[in-house]
Amino acid sequence: MKEKTCAVFYSGGKDGHLALVKAVKSGYKISCIINIDGGKKHRAFFNDKRKTPLIRQQAKIMGFPLFVYKPSGSFKPKKFVESFFEVIVAALKEYKFNSVFIGSTEDEAEHKSLLELSGKIKIKIILPIVKQNIFQIIKECENLKIKPLIKSVDKNVSPAWIGKIFDSDVLKYIRRERKNGNFIDGNYFQTLVVSSPLFKDDKKGNLMKNKKCAVMYSGGKDSHLALSSALEKGYEISCLINIDGGKNHSRFFNELKTLDIIKEQAKIMGFPLFVFKADDKFKPKNCVQNYSQIIKKAKEKYDFDYVFTGSTQSSEHKAYMESSKKTGIKPIMPFGKKDFRAIALECRRRNIKALIVSVHKELSKKWFNKIMDMDMDMDMDIVEYIEQKHEKNPFLNSSEVQTFVVSGPLLKKTLKILKSKIIVGKGENNFLKIQEYVFK
Repeated sequence: MKEKTCAVFYSGGKDGHLALVKAVKSGYKISCIINIDGGKKHRAFFNDKRKTPLIRQQAKIMGFPLFVYKPSGSFKPKKFVESFFEVIVAALKEYKFNSVFIGSTEDEAEHKSLLELSGKIKIKIILPIVKQNIFQIIKECENLKIKPLIKSVDKNVSPAWIGKIFDSDVLKYIRRERKNGNFIDGNYFQTLVVSSPLFKDDKKGNLMKNKKCAVMYSGGKDSHLALSSALEKGYEISCLINIDGGKNHSRFFNELKTLDIIKEQAKIMGFPLFVFKADDKFKPKNCVQNYSQIIKKAKEKYDFDYVFTGSTQSSEHKAYMESSKKTGIKPIMPFGKKDFRAIALECRRRNIKALIVSVHKELSKKWFNKIMDMDMDMDMDIVEYIEQKHEKNPFLNSSEVQTFVVSGPLLKKTLKILKSKIIVGKGENNFLKIQEYVFK
């Protein structure tokens, strides 16, 4: 009898992983798992963040060879037959198999294209979950002890689910939304499997084990980007940490206090908020002592082993590293090597809109109450000013321009400013005081 060998298309998500499990249970020898690495175009190709480094770890843990396909210029994701043909032919040059498992579900056009492909390449195409809906798939994942972590969601889905395990609670949410006329299906959730029986070594198997973090959060563009990065990397958000400087807030942090708005943001996003109240003994320039004290206080209430920060200043990097020696909490600065221009572009790429609420007195007041957008001349003016002032420092200090995020993928509601006024600061910056606002 001819040996049953197969390749499995594998993105690391629930559907591909379930297809892999079914291939193993059906007695197939796994010749390789196939991952498509779209590089810089990955998100545009597949509506998902590139996960190839994590998938390499998974493949190693599971003991399966990994074939990574890097698309050529002719690759067109929307043309299923041509695209899959291109990938399978490339994989066959390195591995031998007579079947291909694909975790395709409810798209009839996609199924038809895949069946056409089967006859074209004389390789049997197997769609093991093709007749299962999202409710059946998640139920089967629970029965098999497969845990898919939600990494991103469609705009019609509450962002509070990001970072949570896709389980029966999410299914209840989907049912409620459908009853209310909002049709949501499995394609509205992008997932990464973090625990599975195929992950042989328990210590390595749960890839997200102990991956709990806090995020230093001021509501500005840098801290919001750090929060987005933590979720994309699969961390569970234990809490957001905000520092309340009280009457000295603007002197401490070069920005006006916005705690009331941040509390509403945290509630909308579904994350606990820890507020550290800075007293008169608080010394903003003593970064190491401050961060150690803040993190220790937050750790008393919430469980986490990592802290994400949107810091882009080298002095703060050193302080976080020093404080980690005292707290045992590892600092992660995902944008520590990004300058001000790169941060602005990162916001644009992620569709994060940040309102300018504080600018250096050398800059015109006309920038107040404006959304940062790299298509606008205002940004180039601000960027050029900072670059001139800090031309000797490649990691630019963006404190001359402070922002507050008003909309983005994590915020289901947009912050609308109804009334505001400009406040002349005692230091180097002027401020926009938000007097009346509403989330819509």
